[in-house]
Amino acid sequence: AFLKDSFQKLNEKSTPALVIDLRDNNGGTSQFAKALFAHLTDGPFKWLNGMKVKKYEYDFFRHTDLPPERRRMPRRFAQPNDDGWLDMTRHPNLGTQQPASPGYSGQVYVLINGLTSSAAAQFVSIAHSRQRATLIGEEGDIDRFGTNAGWIPILILPNTRICVQVPVMRSWLAVSGDPTDRRILPDRQVRETVDDMLAIRDPAMKVALAIAAGKEKAD
Repeated sequence: AFLKDSFQKLNEKSTPALVIDLRDNNGGTSQFAKALFAHLTDGPFKWLNGMKVKKYEYDFFRHTDLPPERRRMPRRFAQPNDDGWLDMTRHPNLGTQQPASPGYSGQVYVLINGLTSSAAAQFVSIAHSRQRATLIGEEGDIDRFGTNAGWIPILILPNTRICVQVPVMRSWLAVSGDPTDRRILPDRQVRETVDDMLAIRDPAMKVALAIAAGKEKAD
């Protein structure tokens, strides 16, 4: 309801540009990221090329926060492939996805930084690869081709009781291009300095609003 109402209001006001601030956003449920993008596209799209796990269960799961009934993935959720992995078959982000109504066709500017990760960075990667968003800010914290996430039990080391998150699922985003040794890079780099923080200045937002108003160029 929030997304539908928000985009309805943007369209009623004929809003020409939208700034989405995903700085310091460490993600969450990827279905929400997909739902946001669905309002920004006008046709069917793919979110994932695939999701894989190595095993239905792991020995270390007995030292995690997972209850016994959730320490083994049901076989109907994943099938063995020729690469020695298990292909996920029942995730809602797999397969062809449909656009959502109301759609928004205005310009989209997304603010990112080194703490833009997980589902937030998935949205950034998909939106940017489909030329639906201009990125402003600093390099994001994710491989633009996918994430290790999805199924993330918390391992509790038996002696020290230190807790460690261990992602055991690999997701491949439906983006193209050759792999690089860099993370998601902004189209317009704007660095935040210590002086900016102390003075409570937001240079990236200032640039984004100027571009959205036509006062600056995006590149």
